[in-house]
Amino acid sequence: MTERTKYREVTSEFRATVTEVERIGESHVRVMASGAPELDVLDTIAIDVGSSLRRYTVSSIDGGLEFVAYRTKRGPATAYLDQLAVGAELTGLAPERPVKTPPADATRVVVAGDDTAVGVARAVTKVHTGRVAVGIVGEALAEDVVGLTNADVRIFDTTDQLLAWVGADVAGAHFVLVGEQALNQQVRQHLFGLGVDKENVATRTFWRPDREGLE
Repeated sequence: MTERTKYREVTSEFRATVTEVERIGESHVRVMASGAPELDVLDTIAIDVGSSLRRYTVSSIDGGLEFVAYRTKRGPATAYLDQLAVGAELTGLAPERPVKTPPADATRVVVAGDDTAVGVARAVTKVHTGRVAVGIVGEALAEDVVGLTNADVRIFDTTDQLLAWVGADVAGAHFVLVGEQALNQQVRQHLFGLGVDKENVATRTFWRPDREGLE
């Protein structure tokens, strides 16, 4: 039996220095930092944005810690990201529970969710060498997400459009569902209704409407 990591025993405070800030359109910011603890792609980190913590997925460790954050345009995280600059100090907690790594033998990995899924999508393309498709309900521009992931990207206006796309080709696929709790659950149940095994569906909830702020 594989022993499960108890993250409360390994998560600790960290400090790192921002080495690069790339603003991607109006919706996302890619941040790189040096001096962070040893982490893996798809680990979760909690960044102190001034009055609270916001959680992001490690999207790369090439040349330092990297994460891609969504600018919600409300709450403390957007103001924090907007003033973030090279040389600034990042503080927070790491590692927290990771997004499940797709199995190496998956013929296709599908990342589906809202705008908070972009960082996870980039991370998946860093760890999986096969086909990766990304479907997002939100405001991200497809060309920006393609630039970050080099994946097959679709941006949708509605959840129904996302569900139709997700369900169009499920054979041999592994699904990573990311974002708001209700959206994740809707996509998850849709996949189960199509006969997808639960072992082929990983879920990471970053926010829900009844909790303050987005992760």
